[in-house]
Amino acid sequence: MYLCNVSQTGDMKRLAKLLKLSFIVVGWIVFILLSYVAFKDEKTVILV
Repeated sequence: MYLCNVSQTGDMKRLAKLLKLSFIVVGWIVFILLSYVAFKDEKTVILV
């Protein structure tokens, strides 16, 4: 991904917010996938 004009403070804040949101979304997706795979494989009660 090529980003230009990142020198402005508004762009930096927007980029940081986008990065944080993407990290949260990716984390949730990984968590849900892992829970689904573990539940499907073990067929047992998962204690979180």
